[in-house]
Amino acid sequence: MPFDAVRLADAAAATGPDVVLAFAADAANAAVMRQALLVRAVETSLLDLFGKGKLHGTIHTCVGQELTGVTIGANMHRDDFITSNHRCHGHFIAATGNWRGLIDEIVGNVDGVCAGIGSSQHLYARNFMSNGQQGGLLPVAAGIALDRKHRGSDGIAISFMGEGTLGEGIFYETMNVDSLWSLPHLIVLENNFYSQSTPQAQSVAGSIAGRAAAFGLTVRESSTWNPAELATTAAAAMRDVRETGRPGFLVVRTYRLNPHSKGDDSRDAEELAWFGARDPLNVVLASNNAHRAHYEDLLREVEDHIQISLTKPRLSPTRYFTDKLPRTGSSGWTKVEAASHDTRYVQQ
Repeated sequence: MPFDAVRLADAAAATGPDVVLAFAADAANAAVMRQALLVRAVETSLLDLFGKGKLHGTIHTCVGQELTGVTIGANMHRDDFITSNHRCHGHFIAATGNWRGLIDEIVGNVDGVCAGIGSSQHLYARNFMSNGQQGGLLPVAAGIALDRKHRGSDGIAISFMGEGTLGEGIFYETMNVDSLWSLPHLIVLENNFYSQSTPQAQSVAGSIAGRAAAFGLTVRESSTWNPAELATTAAAAMRDVRETGRPGFLVVRTYRLNPHSKGDDSRDAEELAWFGARDPLNVVLASNNAHRAHYEDLLREVEDHIQISLTKPRLSPTRYFTDKLPRTGSSGWTKVEAASHDTRYVQQ
């Protein structure tokens, strides 16, 4: 084969469809699978909406990686806090359940979780924050973990990152502080073997797990191709951080089936097809009638909300800044009125 993807993620973690189907058929796992299917329905619908020119900016979907965020979300306590990255939609839904507010946000209307200002990458909720800067929220999460420690809370901070962030110094600085100060911070690295379009074999040397171990973090590894093992490993990682107050590092081997954002995909079509055939949700949808019917219902529900979302008004520019702080002197800014409600300010 002309591709590697780190030896096809060790042949998709050496598991077959029977392992995935057994997990999906177990009633105890029904909630996790339903949540993962919800994330896929939202992501698939949003990507379709983008293709129709209904969204501004860009969009990064997590199709293929849904089980990571959902598994972490299933083990969250009320005082836990998630920080995420540019590929954040699944993490947000897993943490908050507010998929309607997420759609409203990305469409850009007033009912969005940030009133349509944050869009796809910059989301905020009571227990969630994301932005697109590589590793930018890792030290913020360390600060949140320090807060939980000082308050004697059982809450922990959980940070999602991709392996592309391994080249950022802030990642290592955060692990150093986490370890020195014994912070309840779990870093979850979703390893999908590509930094945008750069194969991991060309960008990452040495052991990923070994980097965290060198700072004294407790390291665990799993993959989305074995959902039961992932659920057990993620629960153990969160429990360990919660009980010991020490930082942890969870490496999840996975694969994104869609481009990095839109059309920026140079991966081999045969490789994509290989992973697509082994994707856990694709396996379930092809073989489990109950989950397939539920997914079709979800797609209709999501589409119905999208149609409503597209009719909602956007936030007036006059309401962007509502604080009451005193303003002295001239800011040097000149207000520019948009030509129409649909015109973006960068177009003026």
